[in-house]
Amino acid sequence: RFRAGAELAFEEANYTVAGRPIEFIVEDAATDISVTLDKLKKLAEVDGVHACIGPLMGDAHLAIAPYAAEHKILMTTLFNGMDECIPYGNWIIYPNSCVLQQIPLGWYAYDEMGFRTMAIIGSDYAGGWGYMAGVKYGFEERGGEVVQEQWAPIGTVDFGPYLATLRKDVDCCAWFFPNTTEVVRFVTQYKEFGIEVTSLSTTVEGDMPTPVLEELGETVLGLLGSEAYPSYRDDPINNKFVAAMIAKTGVRPGAIEQNAYTMAKLILAGLEITDGDDSFDRLW
Repeated sequence: RFRAGAELAFEEANYTVAGRPIEFIVEDAATDISVTLDKLKKLAEVDGVHACIGPLMGDAHLAIAPYAAEHKILMTTLFNGMDECIPYGNWIIYPNSCVLQQIPLGWYAYDEMGFRTMAIIGSDYAGGWGYMAGVKYGFEERGGEVVQEQWAPIGTVDFGPYLATLRKDVDCCAWFFPNTTEVVRFVTQYKEFGIEVTSLSTTVEGDMPTPVLEELGETVLGLLGSEAYPSYRDDPINNKFVAAMIAKTGVRPGAIEQNAYTMAKLILAGLEITDGDDSFDRLW
């Protein structure tokens, strides 16, 4: 899905910018920080890459940040990013850092929903901790109390143990998992366990795009959450993008496709200004 979004941006430019051809190289980091660093070194030292979209996971951001800064590689995030990368001075974090994007959800839970106590079930890696830190900060800043935190490893197959020990006396349960497989599993089991605590998702459209919502059906009724990009927003630019993505992939896009598309368009716009010069000092 990330690849499709970036490809659309390059296809719209006919894979050229400022009269120069665009070479789009895709690498798979395999959700492994060591592999991610090796892939970035290959891109920089073998392929001569000066701008990189991704990687996805927050712990990978932290692992490659020193190398990317040392070698002056312009980095953009695929889906939010880590605050710790900002001081390196070569990261474009979009649409926001993991922490900052979720602070309003904490405010919303307290101000609009009237919740006063919260439990957290998050994915146990840097990005997961970042998202939940934002929710917690916003909620506690308003006066709420996070009374329970549970952390599940990436790839968790059974959320039963976490749901069984979830405190049922709280007003809401905020959660985040980084892929649709885990999201479907968690939401389904949450319903199967008959939990009445209000569920708050942190990245609704990113983790539950239209095909996933259709798969879950009525299971998602009553679920609340936040999202930086609503694909049903009705304006000419968004409608054109959605139509193009549907024509390309056959499915309605979500935040994942939109983020990759936007970052690719940003790099293209920068290269137009620099007349195709992709050196960091010019492009940044």
